[in-house]
Amino acid sequence: MTHLTKAERKTLNDAMEIINKRTAHRSSAMIYFSHYSAERAPSHDLTFWTPAGKQHSMISGDTFADKIETYIQACSREVYNEAIAKEERAKKLRAELAELTGEAA
Repeated sequence: MTHLTKAERKTLNDAMEIINKRTAHRSSAMIYFSHYSAERAPSHDLTFWTPAGKQHSMISGDTFADKIETYIQACSREVYNEAIAKEERAKKLRAELAELTGEAA
């Protein structure tokens, strides 16, 4: 079958509405699906970045809903903080400058 049914489309669109409503501003996620051979079951994973800019990969959970819930919970724990974000960026820039100039950061 090459097309989604109306019910499948509605289910996916409803899921996206839930994800949009429940996830935090300044966060993002990518969904990965693999279905390569008959010997292995199809798999999926979620990689996400919280509002604090921290990346999370290889999320535990048996279902897609488990992984989305982990994403929502992490976003509520790791909120964006302007001062912390600036300091972390400054550290990265100092390290990059030290690498480019050969000097200690």
